[in-house]
Amino acid sequence: MGKHPHDFVNTYDEGEIAFGLDRETDEKSLVAYLQKFTDDALMHFLAKRYL
Repeated sequence: MGKHPHDFVNTYDEGEIAFGLDRETDEKSLVAYLQKFTDDALMHFLAKRYL
């Protein structure tokens, strides 16, 4: 298993994670960002810090 429990963010190596370049890059970037922010370890850290 990679750093994150999601497959896409662990295997994404097709280039930039950015918005505004083209539709395909925008879609892949959105998936990668959302998967990083739904990682259990990050959510537990943020919940303890901000709630």
